[in-house]
Amino acid sequence: MRKIRIYAITPSDGDFVEVNLFSGYITSYDTGFYQGTNETSTVTLQCVDGFRLLNNVSTGVAPVPGCIAGQSSGTRVNALLDFADFPGSMRSIQSGNSTMMADPGGQRSLLQAIQTIEQSEFGAFFMQRSGKAAFLSRTTVSELADLTPRFYTDNSAPGSLTYTNLDFAYDDQLILNDVTITRYNDGTLPAPIPQEVTDQFSIDTYFLKSGQRSELLMQTDTEANDQARTLLAARANANLRIDSMNLDISGDNNEDSVLVNLTSDIYSLVVISKTMPGGSFITRELFIQGVNHDITPNSWTMKVLTAEPLIQAFILDSPTQGILNNNNLSY
Repeated sequence: MRKIRIYAITPSDGDFVEVNLFSGYITSYDTGFYQGTNETSTVTLQCVDGFRLLNNVSTGVAPVPGCIAGQSSGTRVNALLDFADFPGSMRSIQSGNSTMMADPGGQRSLLQAIQTIEQSEFGAFFMQRSGKAAFLSRTTVSELADLTPRFYTDNSAPGSLTYTNLDFAYDDQLILNDVTITRYNDGTLPAPIPQEVTDQFSIDTYFLKSGQRSELLMQTDTEANDQARTLLAARANANLRIDSMNLDISGDNNEDSVLVNLTSDIYSLVVISKTMPGGSFITRELFIQGVNHDITPNSWTMKVLTAEPLIQAFILDSPTQGILNNNNLSY
């Protein structure tokens, strides 16, 4: 459990900057001893991030102290982190849009309790490269799709970054055409009514594909219905996906693009374009959902995991998310 930080030092505007790649904790030291003068002994460090710490904390059977009815989702996340004595300096917690029921109690890991709040809010909870626990409201998640994205192409277009490979997928794994969201029954609010929404065209096309979220802690069925309809809108149809892209860091001589790639974090917005035979293009606007580094003394590659936004919001005055009088939606 010794804390560990892995970082890169890279040039930027004539100076050098440190970029965090990972911050976490050592769980074991695996030593390999070799005999002979020409062999090298090794020590491999097994490391985890803060999710492991939260997963190891049990909430106990009783409701978690400080988790009262009516508090915002962000306040609830902070109360749960307080229960684990997670450092305040290692948090980046937004207030959230939804108010929560009181904590229901029951034996869970603290990570499970926080992820229930994450789903109830329809926001995001993750560990940043710096090691901070981050919680984003659903408003923030939707507004992130309006930020200036990082452009990646395979033709070195001006202002774009390049990749070495893309992983395409076209399958039924993410299709949902029958979605049910149900609140927890705390005995004080009106009894929850399961909020089920369906897309008959999708059912006729792909057969029935159901998904459920239950025991969520939002306080109204209206909010549960909103979440169900949002999930259905995002998942009713099959789309050609870009699940990941590969980047060559060691082979990139442009210090600006190296710095941009190394600062990739969860929910960074990217636009990836692939030139197809005949001159057409496949272009997707995506959120980064994970970053894998493969580093050796002679090479450094990154695999960036991507996903389409679950929440598509209408944003006033946005040139991309606020278009009126146009029935040719880019999404």
